[in-house]
Amino acid sequence: MPNVLECLETDKTLDLPSQIFGVTTYDALFKWVFRADEVRPSFFSACIPELHIHSSTILDEHMNPLKTLENLRHFMDGQEQKAVAKQLMAKKKEIEVSFSGEPYKPGAKFLKDVVLHFEDMRKAFPKAHYDGTLDFLCDLDTGELALVEMQITPEDHWDRRALAYIASAYSHQMRKGMVWKDIRTVIGINILGGGLNDEKHWKETPGQYMRHYKLQEQVNGELPPRFLEGVQVIQYSLANVPFDEVSPERKEWLIFFRNAHKMTEMEVKQTIRTPAVLAAFERAKLSNLPEEVMSSYKEEEARLKNLSGHIAQTREEGVKEGIEKGKEEGIKEGIEKGIEKGKEKGKEEARREMAHNLLKNGVEISIIAAATNLSREEISSLLP
Repeated sequence: MPNVLECLETDKTLDLPSQIFGVTTYDALFKWVFRADEVRPSFFSACIPELHIHSSTILDEHMNPLKTLENLRHFMDGQEQKAVAKQLMAKKKEIEVSFSGEPYKPGAKFLKDVVLHFEDMRKAFPKAHYDGTLDFLCDLDTGELALVEMQITPEDHWDRRALAYIASAYSHQMRKGMVWKDIRTVIGINILGGGLNDEKHWKETPGQYMRHYKLQEQVNGELPPRFLEGVQVIQYSLANVPFDEVSPERKEWLIFFRNAHKMTEMEVKQTIRTPAVLAAFERAKLSNLPEEVMSSYKEEEARLKNLSGHIAQTREEGVKEGIEKGKEEGIKEGIEKGIEKGKEKGKEEARREMAHNLLKNGVEISIIAAATNLSREEISSLLP
């Protein structure tokens, strides 16, 4: 009998009951789960075990590099502010300001200018654009800071983005009156999701599931090498994980991120032993989510489904473009363009889908084989 994990990993057509747990890599659900103080220490201990973390505290927004000007952004976009500005604009010639009953012309001019330029100021503070990431900055009892980022879909430039976030976390530590020695180490933890189709990161090294970056001295090459410990990024690619090669606690966290939405409560009881991970599963139940969290969750799910549909359309357009060229090279170019734009699906699946579409359009099997690197037998098996 296969175990629960083997079924989840190998049988994509498993007939599961209605979904109990949410997709834990979604921004809203991840934030909700990790608000719980009893959950975070286990997560950090599993990700960076050498630090022996026992407690953590989520820091205020002023320390969060991605929350800069968040309060002002919300103020400028408020419905009440927009309504007042509209009313004042309609009667701007009648605006007067007085102090202690005396007219104050500079104040009136200032208010008129604010009203006049309100729309431009509002556009300067737009709502933060959703990009599939979340972040929270935690104060660890070891003295370090941990910046956690979630990436829902694979992107080639994620390493550079992670470095930018770490740099921002360092720069936002400095306040007037502080000294350089007070700057604390920031450890970035990146959980890299695979999107709706479990696509792998790091396609050139599919056997890797974890990377740990530090700054290393490049010139002298001493042994052992010299590192600057102050900048560290630890990344986990969920779709790459070989579950038999990780510690039990880390394995359970990776199961939580990767498979929670496919699991039943019985499967969780059979698979999970770590109390903090069990608590995370409990918070991840869709029936337990507060109304505002569920609303954000549904909005994010709709965005991802729309994105998936758009990618499927661009993939199909790439294939058609190749067919219209009527040449083998043209077909190759269209296929590769479709595969590149179709990052939500694994390349193998994309090649088979495109081969099937080419067959339906009457393209010869020999040309399809040369363009997709599939064997003639594999292509023939796609025939109805």
